[in-house]
Amino acid sequence: MVLGILSNFAIREIKRDYLERIQIIGKKAVSETGGIVGKIIGVDMKKGTIIVQTPFERTIHINFSLVKNVEDEVVLSI
Repeated sequence: MVLGILSNFAIREIKRDYLERIQIIGKKAVSETGGIVGKIIGVDMKKGTIIVQTPFERTIHINFSLVKNVEDEVVLSI
């Protein structure tokens, strides 16, 4: 059980470091099914979220744990 907790913590920190190093601001955020969520306009490292502006001009914060893939688009599991 302790090993599972430690591995989850390690994976979360690795993802956080990765998202901090790459340039995701300005990329399109899409769901796993291909639906457009919006455009990434910022990253809040303290809260562990990316900030997305939706097509309806609303701003939402999405937890790093929901980021599944980062290439030309950022794929989110929502």
